[in-house]
Formats: sequence, structure tokens, C-alpha cells
Amino acid sequence: VTVEMNNVALTYGTTRRFMDIFKKAKEIVCSGDIGDIVEITVEFGESMLMWDHPHSVDLLIFISNSYKVDSVQGTCRDSNSSFKGNLLDDDPIVEKAYIKFEDGVTGIIESRPGKNLRVQGTHGTVTVLNNGSNLIVHNKNGEKTIDLSDIDISPSMSGRERAFHELEQAIYNNTPEITSIQPNEIELNQNILLGIVLSSLNGGFPVALSDVDDKFAVSGKFGHLYA
Repeated sequence: VTVEMNNVALTYGTTRRFMDIFKKAKEIVCSGDIGDIVEITVEFGESMLMWDHPHSVDLLIFISNSYKVDSVQGTCRDSNSSFKGNLLDDDPIVEKAYIKFEDGVTGIIESRPGKNLRVQGTHGTVTVLNNGSNLIVHNKNGEKTIDLSDIDISPSMSGRERAFHELEQAIYNNTPEITSIQPNEIELNQNILLGIVLSSLNGGFPVALSDVDDKFAVSGKFGHLYA
């Protein structure tokens, strides 16, 4: 709210939404070619909550265009040992997480390796493999209809470069709304991450984001470093 009230331009380090291949995946999803979104799965391997999964959660938000969450459910490895008061002084490994969006879309974070994004629709699937090295579309019969060779993607800049370029333009033109990520998406991302940990601390049961105490925090500590 403070950011929006003061017309502040900002960006966030979840750079895949700024990459051409992920933007193309979203374009295909939004075109209706695979029908309505049913489920979005992100596979980022056995990864730490605050180091890798801001990226996972951002992809779920970016692809789904969903900004209201019914519940979050997750399990994290060894999340209890570093929890004191309202602080988890750690960056736990996420084993699995489910995010149920209000519009019925389910977001899943898997510990499978590969850095893959899979979007399941009522009439087909869109898959981005190996951190953006390939994009494949299948129809509901499992037949491949599009792959990367069918798509004209010639990136003019990396995701990181585009994020900073948009931020520069937003500041220069006093138009913070032109950046590809908005404050409400960043806030939702962080709340979902906290919800995953809270669920894990409560035995993996689903939690509502309203259950997350404002004082609850995760330090993101890994050894002597912080995410």
C-alpha cells in the first residue's frame, strides 16, 4: 500500500516472468488453446524456500493471473528445529507444496529436478522445460501441436536485463505501473512462502493466508549467508 500511495517504481528478482519463452507460454495459455487452467506444476528440485521458491511461486502467480488464495499446504525438511517464537531462523528445503487459488486453479511445487513448468488445461498442456530451453504444447489427446521450432522467439535481452530496463523506464517516465510485476504480486508471493512454512510447522495441514501472523518471519539463513 505504501509503495502504491507514493507512486514508487520497483521490481523483484523473479526474472523468469521477464523472459521471452515464459511470456510466450503465458500468451499461449491466455489464448485459450489449452482451455481453462486446471493445474500448474513447477519442478525446481530439492530447493530452499527463500532461495529458489520465490521463483516457483512467482511462476504460479504469473501464469495463472490469480491473486486470491484459498489455502496453502506444504512440507519442509527440518523446519521445526530452528523455529523459536515467531522466527524460523533457517531456509528450509521444500519437499512439496500446494496452493489452492480462489478461482479453482491448483498450484503445485514439486521437488523433481529439471526446473520445468507444466500447465495443465482442460484441452491440453503447455510445458517449458529445463529453465526455458524448450517449450512444447500438447492437445488433450497427448499429441504435440507446438514446440520451440514452431515459435519465433529471438530474445533481445535476458530476463534480468528486461527487469532493470522496465524499472529504468518506469522511473524515467514516472509510470511505475508499466513494470511486469506489481506490488500486490510481490506481497502475495511472500505470503504464500510464509504459508508453506506455517503449514509445515502445523503438520502439513492446509492454512489460509489470513492465518499467517504479521510477526511471523523466515530469515532465509543458510550457513552464514542469507537469501
